[in-house]
Amino acid sequence: MGANMSEEELSSSNNLGKSERLTLPSMSPKSLFAHFGPGIVLMMTGIGTSHLITAPTAGGRFEYALLWCIPASYIFKYYGFEMAFRFTNATGK
Repeated sequence: MGANMSEEELSSSNNLGKSERLTLPSMSPKSLFAHFGPGIVLMMTGIGTSHLITAPTAGGRFEYALLWCIPASYIFKYYGFEMAFRFTNATGK
């Protein structure tokens, strides 16, 4: 996906079978920051004391014994995000 996109990649068909021209967003730093900035700020709010102090301390103490927690936590996180996504789509909240 670069600057040499074909006409087919730049058009989309709607429900009536008609195709419409899509416009690509601006790739300027200001536009990218406006698009990704709120998500980055939200991501940064999730990093707290538990990430900066507790996790390295646990890693230093228990070494590889707690490595199984990482995939287990991602499994639980996936279902949490999936549930939030479905709730939002179902209720609009």
